[in-house]
Formats: sequence, C-alpha cells, structure tokens
Amino acid sequence: MSIPSFYFRNMLLQYDRQLVTARRLARLKAELRERMPAAVPTETKRRIMVEHVARELLDNLLFTGSDNPVVREVRQELNRTLHGEYSFRYPPGEVDVRIFREEPDGSRELTSEERKHILAALWEITLAKVDATML
Repeated sequence: MSIPSFYFRNMLLQYDRQLVTARRLARLKAELRERMPAAVPTETKRRIMVEHVARELLDNLLFTGSDNPVVREVRQELNRTLHGEYSFRYPPGEVDVRIFREEPDGSRELTSEERKHILAALWEITLAKVDATML
C-alpha cells in the first residue's frame, strides 16, 4: 500500500514547519535567558530589534524558500555581491544549513570556509536591508 503523493508532500511540509519552529523556539529561549538591563538607550533597543527581525528573516524566510519582496531583494543583493547563484537547504535531522552554489554543471555544496563567508555576507546584507526599512 502506498501513500498518495498529496498526503506525502503535506506530511513533509508539516515536518519542515516543525523543524523551523523548533529552531525558532530554541533561539528565543536562549534570548530570554539573557537579561536586558532596565535602562537601555533607545538606539540599543532599536539595534536589538533590527537584529531580531533580521534573524527571523534569515531563519523563517530565506532558508525556507519563501518568495516575498524583501527575501527577493536580499537574495539578489547576495548574488550581485558574491557573483553567483546560491541556494540554502536544511536537510532533515540536521541543525546547520547547507549552502549550494549553482554552476553550469549543476549545484556544488560549499566548503566550511566558503559557507562562513557566505553566511557572514548574508547576515550583513540582511541586517542592512532590515535597518533601512525599519522606522
């Protein structure tokens, strides 16, 4: 007996959502452990909020394949800055994202040094984009 394709795809999508939610909850739990002093300057609060929104954007939209205008702009800027086409995937059961560079002969997984460089550039681009769009 086989599972119809529709149900199988829905099951995998639900599993993917659960993994993203688990990552998000783990990160929020870690953030709650850190105590913020009572008298925090407004610029510091804004920076914390910008970083929080940028992290949410990375975790929940960029790495899950969402296609909204901000994600498109960040991806285009990354591709323009690093002169390549990149895709991000979370394999089932793994915590770290895998980054692939699209090449003429197919996609190639990046080495750990290349991955660190791409993630750093992606973080800076996302942070700048969120900072520019927040009031």
